[in-house]
Amino acid sequence: MSVKPDFSTRSFRLRKLLEQLFEQSEWNQTTLAREIGVSRPTIIRWLQGKNLPDPGTNNFRELARSSGGSSQTLELYLDGVISLEEYRLFTVTGVIEGIDSDVSHTTSELPLAEILTMIAKLKPQDIADVISSSAALLVHTQNKTSSERVLPSRELAQRNMS
Repeated sequence: MSVKPDFSTRSFRLRKLLEQLFEQSEWNQTTLAREIGVSRPTIIRWLQGKNLPDPGTNNFRELARSSGGSSQTLELYLDGVISLEEYRLFTVTGVIEGIDSDVSHTTSELPLAEILTMIAKLKPQDIADVISSSAALLVHTQNKTSSERVLPSRELAQRNMS
C-alpha cells in the first residue's frame, strides 16, 4: 500500500508545475486563473503553498486540462508517481480524454480521422499544446527506442486508416 505524499510535497510539486507553465507558455497568474475559473489570489495561494485544488473539483480538472494533462495524470504527478517531464508528455492523451472521457481505446489505437476530429474541437492554444507535446513525445520515444523506426506521418496515417 503506497502512502500519499504530505501537503508540503504536493504543494511543492504544484508550484513547480505552475512555474513551468509560466516560463514555457504565454500563461501568467491572471490568464491561468481566468482559464481555470478561479481568482488570481487562488493561484497565488497555490504558488505560496497555502492550499491545493481538491482533486474532485472542477478547478482541479481545469488545471489539469490547462496544463496539458488529465485529472488522473495530474494526481499521479502531485503524488510523486510520475515526474513533471512525464506529466507533460501525457498532454496528447490528456487533451483527448478531456474531450471524450468515454473513449475506451488508447490514443494509439484510435484511427487518425477520429483523433483529428477531436483535435478540431479544441481551442487554438490546446491545439498548439497538442502539437508541441506530440513533437516532444516523438523525440522522447525516438531517444528511448533509437533502434525502432518512427513512421513518417503519411505512412502512419495510411497504417491507421487500414
